[in-house]
Amino acid sequence: MKKLILLTLVIFTLYSCSYYPECNDEDVIEITLDFCINEIKYELAYNKFYKEEFEKFEDPLNLEILSFLSMMDGGGSQDFKKALDEARKDAEKELRKIIEGNSTAEEEEKYSRFISYADSMVANTKIELINIRTTLLDKELSKCDCRADLIFQGIINNENITIEYTAYYTDDGFLLVEVDF
Repeated sequence: MKKLILLTLVIFTLYSCSYYPECNDEDVIEITLDFCINEIKYELAYNKFYKEEFEKFEDPLNLEILSFLSMMDGGGSQDFKKALDEARKDAEKELRKIIEGNSTAEEEEKYSRFISYADSMVANTKIELINIRTTLLDKELSKCDCRADLIFQGIINNENITIEYTAYYTDDGFLLVEVDF
């Protein structure tokens, strides 16, 4: 009887020491989906912002007129284009900060209608991972490389996207997931 208990303890200990994440673990899927949903929200918010605020500048005639007006004001056409590019980059950064939850109240207010639009689109779309498959399992490093199909059903109609992600445990036991779109 003592041998059976000892053998059970040894097997349990070996099992608990070699724990590694798997591609279809609930926590891995949840973290992966959260990341994907945030990326989708960012893209939706930025595209809406760009369409409403910058698309008008893509018309060559409008761009030339605005550049000319900028030169009349003492600036050059390159100054105007540079300012436009900087405004786009600032919007990208600020929208990313809002989506990630690292923004100020002022930034949130400035972009609230674009974030609301993105939130609404995502809320009315079922987004899930299917066809989850393991491409590499490294038990020694407690990590797995995965591939899955991200599907959309609802307002956002898009082709399925194949994503890749890696799940691993840190030395102190935290689960980390890195996602590539």
